[in-house]
Formats: sequence, structure tokens, C-alpha cells
Amino acid sequence: MGISEIYIVKRDGKRAPFSLEKIKRAISKAFLSVGGYATDDDLTSVLSRVHISDGMNVEEIQNQVEVALMAERYFAVAKSYMLYRQKHTEDREDREKLEFLINYCNEYKKVGANGIVMAEPLAGLLSPDLAQEFSADYVKQIVDAVQDDNFLVVYHNCGNTAVKTIDTIVTNGCLMYHFGNAINMAEMMSHVPENLIAMGNVDPAGEFRNGTAESVYNRTKEVMNECCKYKNFVISSGCDIPPMSPWENINAFFQAVEDFYAK
Repeated sequence: MGISEIYIVKRDGKRAPFSLEKIKRAISKAFLSVGGYATDDDLTSVLSRVHISDGMNVEEIQNQVEVALMAERYFAVAKSYMLYRQKHTEDREDREKLEFLINYCNEYKKVGANGIVMAEPLAGLLSPDLAQEFSADYVKQIVDAVQDDNFLVVYHNCGNTAVKTIDTIVTNGCLMYHFGNAINMAEMMSHVPENLIAMGNVDPAGEFRNGTAESVYNRTKEVMNECCKYKNFVISSGCDIPPMSPWENINAFFQAVEDFYAK
């Protein structure tokens, strides 16, 4: 069977004609990445150790290329080739996860939902630069794909570094932001642009679940007194209301809101 008759299996399971030129280009790029140049003899020696058969998958072929590079003692080139593969694997996985999340959001849109809350609690543990790299850029891609006039994405961050990373957070494109009780909400409001809504942050565990009606009422009024001078602030709990929270505590929250606006 000639090379032109060989088919390989791609990562998506589809069959495609085998291309020797693609392997040569990948090897040549690996040489260039370490300051070298792959001569015809280099390519021939490496490819002589790579054996392709019909129906072989891409990963098997690339594994053979790695082994061949090391067998020919091109160790730096082999390392570069491995890192190149790893980077492409990570990029591919990122695309697949983003596609899944975007499709997930769109299914909510199809059934008439007006929005979702995207919780990013781990982002609250990151520095501003890392939050940008590992959170904000990805969140923005999802927001850009699904948010419109009839469907909002609310961003939730309950970490204690949210104030320090707010300049990064607000680049993600959301129009509404929700923060947990680990931060000072009044301090946060001084950083949130006026055209964006910010919500928070009565302690859900310490107050709603384990507090008293009086303590919930007082804490709610306290947060509102500190933050309602900002027109883009909305009072809420700092996160989900825990199961078994007493109804009298929940009612006390709403009573505090009603009394605040009645004054």
C-alpha cells in the first residue's frame, strides 16, 4: 500500500489521507524552535524510524516521532516537539470546554431563561495577572457568545481578593457582578464602574443560616447604609442561602430592605 492510499484517524474519529509533509513541517518547526535547521538527511533519519499503517491514529504517529527524535539524539528538538504537542492539547481542551459551556448556556436561552449566574470562586484565590490569564479571558469568551438584550450573565466571585482583582474582573463583559461576604462591600463599590451593577453581601452562613432574625436585620441595614449611596448597588446575600436557614431570618432580610426604603 502506497502512502497516498494510507488513511489515518483524526482526534475527532474521522478518517483523513495521511500527509507526510505535515510531519516534516512539524519536525522542521521543532528544529527551528531550538535554533537549528532540519536538513533532508535529518528528516530522512528521523522518519526512517516512523512506521505508518492504515487506520493509525494521530497520537500514535506523534508518539513515534518523539521516540524517533530521541533515538537520533535530537533531545532538545524532541523536548520542543513534546511541549508543542502539550500546548496544542491544552488549547484544544480549552476550546472544547468553552464550546460545552457556551452550548450549555444556549440551552437555557432556548427554554426561555433570561440569564445565568457564573460562579468563579477559585478566581478569588488568584493574583490579578493570574485571574486575567486563567479566568477573565475565558469568562469573556462565554459572555460575548451568549449575552444579549434578553439574556444576562451574572458573575459571582466569593473570594477575599476580589477587591484587588476588580479591574481584571470587570473586563469580562458581564453587566452584573455578585460578591461574597469575604470582602468589604463598601470598598468594592468604590471600584465598580457606575454602568455595572454590583450585588452582595450579607453572610449566608453566619447570618442567614446561623444568625438570628435580629442579627440578619441589623446586618442587612448596615450593608445598605454603607452601599446604597451607590446607585448601581443591589442588596443580596453573599452567596446561596444555605439549606435549613430559618424562615424568620430570610423574612428579616426582606423586612430590613422594606424598612430601609420606607424611611
